[in-house]
Formats: sequence, C-alpha cells, structure tokens
Amino acid sequence: MLNYIIWDWDPEIFSIGFLKIRYYGLLFAGGFAIGYYLLKKVFIKEGSKLEWLDSMLMYVLAGTVIGARLGHCLFYEPEYYLSHPIEILKVWQGGLASHGGAIGILVALWIYSRKVTQKSMMWSLDRLLLVVALAGALIRLGNLANSEIYGRPTDSDFGFVHVRDSYFGRYIHDENIAKYVDNYDFTKEEVKDGKQQATLRIEFNKYIKNEQDARTLGEYRIKPLLQYRESQDGSSPNLYIENENDFTYNRKGGHYIATIPLTVIPKHPTHIYEASCYLVTFFILMLVYFRGGLKRTGLIFGLWCVMVFGSRFFIEIIKENQVASEVGMLLNKGQKLSIPFILAGIIGIVYSFLPQKTNDNK
Repeated sequence: MLNYIIWDWDPEIFSIGFLKIRYYGLLFAGGFAIGYYLLKKVFIKEGSKLEWLDSMLMYVLAGTVIGARLGHCLFYEPEYYLSHPIEILKVWQGGLASHGGAIGILVALWIYSRKVTQKSMMWSLDRLLLVVALAGALIRLGNLANSEIYGRPTDSDFGFVHVRDSYFGRYIHDENIAKYVDNYDFTKEEVKDGKQQATLRIEFNKYIKNEQDARTLGEYRIKPLLQYRESQDGSSPNLYIENENDFTYNRKGGHYIATIPLTVIPKHPTHIYEASCYLVTFFILMLVYFRGGLKRTGLIFGLWCVMVFGSRFFIEIIKENQVASEVGMLLNKGQKLSIPFILAGIIGIVYSFLPQKTNDNK
C-alpha cells in the first residue's frame, strides 16, 4: 500500500509582523460569513426582521468561542486548567471542543430568544442549525490544515501521515535548525516487515560547509526528532527511524544532503470523514427546509442533532485519544458527550410531529 498521503501542509497562509493568518481562522470565519448570507435569504423569504439576524450572529459567535474553549478546558483537561485558570483565556494556543461550542450556542440562543425575538428558543434553533453543519465542515477542514484531531492507524489507501504533528515536523522549522536547511522531501518506499516505509531527504544550505558539519547537525539536532516516542494518550507516532545508523550524507550541487529511511504510520483522516458527514447533513437540512421543514417546530433541530452527533459518535471509534485520561475508556469523552445530543434530537423529531402549540410561525 503506497497510496497514503504524506501531509505536510503549512497551516499559516502568511504573517504580517506578529499577526499570523492561518487556514483554520479563515475557514472558521468563512463558516460564519456563509452562514450569515444563507440565513439572510431565509429571513427575507419568511419576512423575519433582519436586525434579529444581526443580533443572532453576535450571540452565536460569542457562544461558540466561549463554549468551545470552556468545553475543551473543562471536559478534556479540567485538572490543568482549574489549576491554571489564566490559561483558559489563551484561545490562540489552540484547544476548542465542538461539544462545548454546541452547549455555548444553546445558552446564547436561550438568552437571544428572551431578549431579542421573544419567540421560543426552538424557533431560533431551527433556523440557525440550517447552516451550522456547513460551518462545522469548514472547521474540520481547518483541523486538517492544522494536522490535528485525526484517527488511528489505517492500512487503507487514504491514510494520512501528518508530518507537522510529529516531533520532526514541529521542530524542523525551529530557527536553530531551519537556518541550516534549504529543503526537505519524502519519497514513499515499499513495505518492509509489515510497516510502511519512506525516505526523508534533507538538503542543507551553504552554512554546512563539509560532511562533518552535516553529520554534527544530523546526529545532534535532527536524529533526536525522529526517535520513536509513544504519547501519554496512547497514540502512535506519525513517523520515526528504526535504525539510528541508517543516516547517509552526500554532496550534490554544492550542498550536503542527508538521506534517512523512515517508518511511517498512516492515520484515518477523521477530519475529512466528519466534514463529509456535516456536508451531507447540510444538504439534507436544506432539502427539508425547501419542503416546508420550518413549519414543524423542532424538526430541523432534531435532524441536526441526530445526524451531526450520530456521525460524530461512530467516527470517534477510529479517532485517536485527545488526552491521556481517555486511555482505556469503553466510550471516549467525545462519544459520551454526543449521546445527550442524539437523545435530544430524537425528542425534537418526535415533538415536531405532535400538534403544534407555538405561535412562532404565525
């Protein structure tokens, strides 16, 4: 199997001074922008006030970010963040949980419904959730760009080797190493002893003037980045060296090149699986909407919960643990947190077929 993908995407698009523009942030913002545009069409079609939509955007944006951050801190690493509460504020360092974001949206819409529309919370949910799955798909593609939240090892032809989430990928771009490196690339090799193989070639720049300099950099700076490491959460490394003596050094075109045989471990691209499920959910909900789905209060909400969190529940089976505390769990935290939403979705669907008692849609 040589059809796996070596994924070494730079998550940063460009930077201006301290300001860094990343694909994740662009896709996150893009989800809100596209959602706003589509909901505007819905509000205009049904004659709802557009100022309600503007307020909804602000409430939901705040609820999503605050809820997702608190969800990650309190669901996955409560001991650390409760001991270091100031760290909760450092959103830019990463750590957002979709379940927390969902709870944040629910709280935000409860406040919004009371203060802005004076309609039921379900009225707001049915409209907002028409587009949330699309935003979720874009966010998962942002996770792909970040090389994060992926799956367990796979022998399939569409496994991903996440270079940027390996020790090598994290530190090869460090200033103390990168200033000596012009370029590096990977070549896929035949399977050996049942393990996927690749060759890493690192081209040093003009500052490496002889083979001894190349060997010194390779032995003391690069080799430690490629040693086998097991994570505390039980996940396997993306790439590593089997034999530390397999490094070779050659001179080509005035530069020295290190050639390093590697073992690589392709992983399930669960971010792509989730993004695909969310896109399917989005199109199904839009089809239901055009067939009068908003006339049944709770139907959109129920379908969204069942499809989004149902797919999430099953995809979690092949997803690597997010934190060490999940090791050995029968159901991981993502699955446990999905169950209440699935049950709420079933209740929402049943409720939508009962005689409607709300005046929301009048």
